[in-house]
Amino acid sequence: MVSCINSPGTRVDAGFGLLYADGNDAADTIAITSGAFLIGDHSSVKERHTPGKNVQYSSADTPGDSLRTEMGRYTVYLPEVGAETGILQVTASGGALVNSAFTLSFVIG
Repeated sequence: MVSCINSPGTRVDAGFGLLYADGNDAADTIAITSGAFLIGDHSSVKERHTPGKNVQYSSADTPGDSLRTEMGRYTVYLPEVGAETGILQVTASGGALVNSAFTLSFVIG
């Protein structure tokens, strides 16, 4: 789950980028073979959003998507990618929230 929080501490709807690298590949200094990324850019509607192919990738060749569950909170789905361990990175996208904090919790399932 990704939470977008502005500098006063209020959850806000915002774009974000998420990058995942499989934990089994993390120790390999030459190449990452399993991973995914996507840019989440939602409206305020609670619906699943599948980004265009130019703003997402999956080594499993399955599209990822995200669901806005409430204001500033998103669940990201990266089907068939990776193992139960991995490296996740999330960052602001679009520049609207320069002073934002992003938190991430990752659930396999």
